[in-house]
Amino acid sequence: ITQVIVALGLVQWDWTAWYSFLSKQRVNYEQLCECLVRETLKDVPEEKPYTVGMDAVPVPRSSKKMPGTFLGRISAGIGGKPNLGRLQRFVNLSWLVPEENSYTRAIPLQWLSACPPKAVESAEPTRTEWQAGLAAIQWLRGCLDKFGRKLQWIVTTGDGAYDINNIWSQLP
Repeated sequence: ITQVIVALGLVQWDWTAWYSFLSKQRVNYEQLCECLVRETLKDVPEEKPYTVGMDAVPVPRSSKKMPGTFLGRISAGIGGKPNLGRLQRFVNLSWLVPEENSYTRAIPLQWLSACPPKAVESAEPTRTEWQAGLAAIQWLRGCLDKFGRKLQWIVTTGDGAYDINNIWSQLP
């Protein structure tokens, strides 16, 4: 919020109204994500697999009281050594756009929090990265079923964090 106020050149004004306005939920996130999935179906025939990728995204934080934050490994970048720092972790589920002229891109469909048990108490459920990934796949399966794509396959790519026996036995 602070950076938005700075970018607008309003740092000399009272910030109270901004914080009040931006702290209220104005968008139904679940409905918005479902709408995005529905729009992507125009580009994916039912007989083709719906291809997604997922990975964790650590978001550095400085507050020790912010809900969902915890002390974890933060990469120092290329050639740097990882350090410990405060962060929040999310799992990003992205639709992999069908290849066109040897080019594709990833469109984020949903971000789910992956707060470990040691995180500052949060309204979000406590879960590991793979559990958040599994929840994302189950959510996507539900969306496809809701939009009449019950027989459409889902092909998912992810790194080694998702290669857990528990995830295989719980896939939809």
